[in-house]
Amino acid sequence: MHHTKHRLTSVMTPLTTVLLTVLLVAFSGCGGSDDSFSDDIKNRLEAAIETRMAEYDVPGVIAGVWVPGHGELVVGKGKADIETGKAPESADKVRIGSITKTFVATVVLLLAEEGKLSLDDKLSRYEPQAPNADNITIRHLLNMTSGLFDYTSDSTFWGTVLTNANRVWTPRELVDVAVSHTPKFSP
Repeated sequence: MHHTKHRLTSVMTPLTTVLLTVLLVAFSGCGGSDDSFSDDIKNRLEAAIETRMAEYDVPGVIAGVWVPGHGELVVGKGKADIETGKAPESADKVRIGSITKTFVATVVLLLAEEGKLSLDDKLSRYEPQAPNADNITIRHLLNMTSGLFDYTSDSTFWGTVLTNANRVWTPRELVDVAVSHTPKFSP
């Protein structure tokens, strides 16, 4: 179990490195005012992706760069499916994992700006069964200081992941795993 969890974590660093390299190469070459990337920039982006993929043994990558006034470039390299050898395509569905938090936080902040909720609302308003819900605010949840247990630290969760990697978890199921544990610390 620990080995797989470590493997999942260790893959994130190479993928992050690949994407950061792509972005650095893309932004370092942006100049002019046309609406597309030059062939030189496209070649540098693809070379950067291939170099990092090889360095970190990443089987496949879909990387996209969108720069206003310069256009967009989406590149699929390697294998989307290591068993069949299928190449990645820009329309493929991919998990975004931890980056989901950024998108959720953005939506929550927009809802707060619209007055539909407050960052100081108590969690008990939305999830009354959560431990310490009367003391946890949306702000605590967003800045990760709620103290709530992280479901990815649950051994039963990992046991299921290891025996059924394709299992789809609903948000409700993941919340239930988290709130079934004692909080790690006070908000």
